[in-house]
Amino acid sequence: MNEESVQLKNRIMRRVYLIYARRVLFSTKGLKMLVLAIFLAELSPFSPYLSPGNIIANMPPIYDIKATFAFHVSAFTNTQFIVQI
Repeated sequence: MNEESVQLKNRIMRRVYLIYARRVLFSTKGLKMLVLAIFLAELSPFSPYLSPGNIIANMPPIYDIKATFAFHVSAFTNTQFIVQI
């Protein structure tokens, strides 16, 4: 395969992965899991340390995959250990 066809293949596959990720994240099951996770976080004994509203407000747009990944890595690595459990 020449370099142009490899680049074209990578662009096409990137779009396929993006469409798949959107379908999974915005599916009924995905949204239910998100609501359940937020609900359980509110019920946890560490809820004074968590603020789902502020977390969601500070998140980058979900379609910006690099920024979203960097946000989650930064949030996890810069959080105290007791909250990560």
